[in-house]
Amino acid sequence: MRVTLSISATCIRLMTVKGQRVHKWGSAPLEPGLVKEGRIQDTGAVAGVIKRLFSEVKASRRQAIVTVTGLPFIHRLLSLPELKPSLMGEAVLREVRREISLPLQELYLTWQIVARRESEQDFFVLGLAREPVDAVIRTLSQAGIKRCVLDLKPLALARAAHRGNVAIVSLGPDSFDIVLVANGVPVVMHSITPRGEGATIEDNIRRIADELSRTVRFHDNLHPGSAIGPDTPLLLTGELSTGVAVGELLQAETGYLVEPLASPLQFPPDLPVAEYVSNMGLALKGLLPKAVSRDGKTGYHDIDIDILSARRQVETNPLRLRQLVFLLAIAAGIGLLYPGYQAWSQADTGVVRLETELEGARQELHHTMLARAEMLELEDAINVLVDRKNVLIQEQEDILTAGGSVTDTLRIITGAMPAGVGIESIAVDSDRVVVSGVADTPASVVEYARALERTTAFIMVRIVEIGEVFDEEETGPVSTFFIIAVTR
Repeated sequence: MRVTLSISATCIRLMTVKGQRVHKWGSAPLEPGLVKEGRIQDTGAVAGVIKRLFSEVKASRRQAIVTVTGLPFIHRLLSLPELKPSLMGEAVLREVRREISLPLQELYLTWQIVARRESEQDFFVLGLAREPVDAVIRTLSQAGIKRCVLDLKPLALARAAHRGNVAIVSLGPDSFDIVLVANGVPVVMHSITPRGEGATIEDNIRRIADELSRTVRFHDNLHPGSAIGPDTPLLLTGELSTGVAVGELLQAETGYLVEPLASPLQFPPDLPVAEYVSNMGLALKGLLPKAVSRDGKTGYHDIDIDILSARRQVETNPLRLRQLVFLLAIAAGIGLLYPGYQAWSQADTGVVRLETELEGARQELHHTMLARAEMLELEDAINVLVDRKNVLIQEQEDILTAGGSVTDTLRIITGAMPAGVGIESIAVDSDRVVVSGVADTPASVVEYARALERTTAFIMVRIVEIGEVFDEEETGPVSTFFIIAVTR
């Protein structure tokens, strides 16, 4: 029996799956503010709701597979030369440091091989902001859940869809998720916040269509060999997706053929599938084929990453450090005592033991020096063979998905963006953010700058550059490019 738990800002949904069939399900509402933008604000209150829900559904709290809508994350698809297994971890970390501008000590970082070619291999790398993950674990512990597996909602959606090439849109009351799967791997996972009060479903559908178009364009620029074509199916799910009108509106706005997302699991006819697709994807975690592609093309490739393994490693590191200091202190003490023992008796068994240990230490030092030399050679090889691809596009994705204070600033920047304005890149440093993009008219750029000023979140907002983009025949401007700098 598998128990799954999907937590959003508005409710918690629980589902149990037995074999390949949905067994039981239930939900409980959450008061506003308990969960906000993927972060559990009140662990005790949310834990209480979880305990009551488990009791109502009569589900075991021994273990659960859990996701939280909007949990801050960042992901990358990296290509590296073929490496020995013992060198993969360090090689991935080195490349991640090159690709991700965020401090890695603020993330729980894990990875998985998804494809191998003649001399290269592709890695799916996932990083989650530590503080929101820690809050989830505290909440589940307070709820009496003894063991848990944490997963991302976009990965659960892709797993439930189980297709090699597909676009997925999930419409929830607190978050809209867009997932693009190409050659069996989720290449883009992006979440946006619905428009506020007064916005109609048509307003939100148009926003989703714009975001989807921009997301597909970014992906196609980055991966021209696996472009998302117009014949790619668009699967629709989520609490707000029910009803024919929503699918028809989205299909009219995007041009994609919209279908409901149906899970490969068997389920009773009275199950509101659109509301529980995330749970069904969680239940399939680790059960779908994960064979590594040899040609970069395959059916759906399950991303079955143990997110909490990085957290467990962080928790054990301080203990290992203390043990290392203790052992070094012992070794230093032995080194000081060694001359005394030798002076007393060359034949003393203690001296023999110490000499043996010293020789072992020397061998370990030799091996360490060899390993260091090998790592330096590896670093040189990586620097030569790995070409940094489209860093600007990837940095934008960092900004869209990362947690912490940077994310709060960028939510304000993207939230103030009026219609007719598109952001192409955002550069962030300690006190300054530079936004580059295109707009339909210069007036839209001015409107955007004024909207940023009205947020009162910035010390200064300044239009650094603005100009017109002409078509190939230069018959007239087709758009306006701009650069805006804001000081925090």
